Amino acid sequence: MGFQPTVLRAEPNRELRWRGRLWMPGLFDGEHSFIVEAHGPDRARFVQHETFPDYSSHDEPGSKDYTEMKGKIEELLEEE
Repeated sequence: MGFQPTVLRAEPNRELRWRGRLWMPGLFDGEHSFIVEAHGPDRARFVQHETFPDYSSHDEPGSKDYTEMKGKIEELLEEE
C-alpha cells in the first residue's frame, strides 16, 4: 500500500500542510499540518493538527455508500 501525500502549503519555519489519502478517494482522506507559532525571541509553540471527514451520515448498513465502501475495502484486502 503506497502513500503519496499532496502538499497544500509549505512555508519554511512556519507551516507544512498536506492531504493524505489511503486506498480509495474519500475513504481515508485527511488534512494534516505542522505549524510553528513564534512566542517571543526565544520561544515557539509547535502545533500538530489533523482533520478527517465526517462519515456519520453515510455509514448506515444497507445504504448505497456503505455497500460501495464495504465492497471496495473487501477488494483491497483481497489484493494484499
